[in-house]
Amino acid sequence: MNIWSDVDRASDPQAAVDWQQKMAEWPFCRAYKARTIELLELEQGDRVLDLGCGPGADLMPLAHAVGAAGKVFGVDCSERMVERAQHSHREHANITITKGDAHDLRFSSDYFDACRADRLFQHLSHPIKALKELLRVTKSGGRIAIVDPDQSTLEIGVDAGHITERIANYRKGHAANPTIASEIGGMLATLAPVSTHTEQYTLVLTNPEDAFGLLEWPQMLRAEGKLTDEEISIWQSELQHTIERGSFFYRVTFLITCAKL
Repeated sequence: MNIWSDVDRASDPQAAVDWQQKMAEWPFCRAYKARTIELLELEQGDRVLDLGCGPGADLMPLAHAVGAAGKVFGVDCSERMVERAQHSHREHANITITKGDAHDLRFSSDYFDACRADRLFQHLSHPIKALKELLRVTKSGGRIAIVDPDQSTLEIGVDAGHITERIANYRKGHAANPTIASEIGGMLATLAPVSTHTEQYTLVLTNPEDAFGLLEWPQMLRAEGKLTDEEISIWQSELQHTIERGSFFYRVTFLITCAKL
């Protein structure tokens, strides 16, 4: 099971919560997150939805953007994520966090001035249905910002030929919708008369321990019969050489798509 499709049923849901909070502090993530909020063009008094809010890293920046007269709603399907977000924001009256389903939002139509979804759509079972819901709850003239990585752009800087390629392909196919970041704009345009704008940002990691579980993937592939012990040994040896040379990289491009209704 992909941990992000159902965090609460994962073997270690608390680790998933902690990872989301750690990743939110990376300079790369802080920069693109700030850009999504900027693209929403929020004003004082606006109502804004953060769909798939996770542990709530982006709720305070949104609250600052809409001011005391505004309202921020965080929605996540994970009870663990919601609990952490609620605890972190318990003293903020203009922030409301609830458990909910992106495919069936419990808000009236035309309720929000703006909506955002950060690294959510890659994991959804029915992304079109979720897009329809975002369009439904966003007012005419409002904005929607969606960001996800395009896993087809993934590159891993370990010179182990087909072994590295197999490991990279494992990651590329791990999410429910690995290339949806490049498809969101077109999907929105088919659903509603919106104008869209897309920007790209490339994440480069130089520490393999930060690379989304990369060090565990070879054993997962072995369990599926897709790598042998000998191949794993070759890859681990080359990975170590790459680390010692200071040439390791893990690179993937994120796309932000902003739509104006």
